[in-house]
Amino acid sequence: MRTSPEMCESHSLDDGSRVQLRHIRPADTVELRRAFERLSPASRYRRFFGAIPHLGEAALRYLTEVDGRDHVALVATGESPDLKTEPGLGVARFVRLHDEPTVAEAAVTVVDDAQRKGLGRLLATALAQAALERGIHTFRADVLAENTAMV
Repeated sequence: MRTSPEMCESHSLDDGSRVQLRHIRPADTVELRRAFERLSPASRYRRFFGAIPHLGEAALRYLTEVDGRDHVALVATGESPDLKTEPGLGVARFVRLHDEPTVAEAAVTVVDDAQRKGLGRLLATALAQAALERGIHTFRADVLAENTAMV
């Protein structure tokens, strides 16, 4: 699995559906907002530990304008019927800790209708590979005990 900035990989999920993995781009803000809106309140709570009604402009910039070294984000996109859009299905990201350069905070989010198909595992594996390539050896993550799929 390559995770260079030009990475674009095609994978099959457990149900046979196809997804593409690639690095996030600033142009992904519209689709990231759409994908966030597709998250159920429970999924939003499990990811953000609170009721987050929407992503503001500053948050969208932070989430899409990453440096590719200390802040890396990989997106999973599906195929659209018109082949003109890339519907967002999930995002995995890490942010390196400044005081511990071999450690990063990591998070994975998958939209509800793409959960339980192996996408979270695929994203986490690709994220771990990207981290190793950048000298990160440990991930830290806060996970709610009730989030059994992530645990």
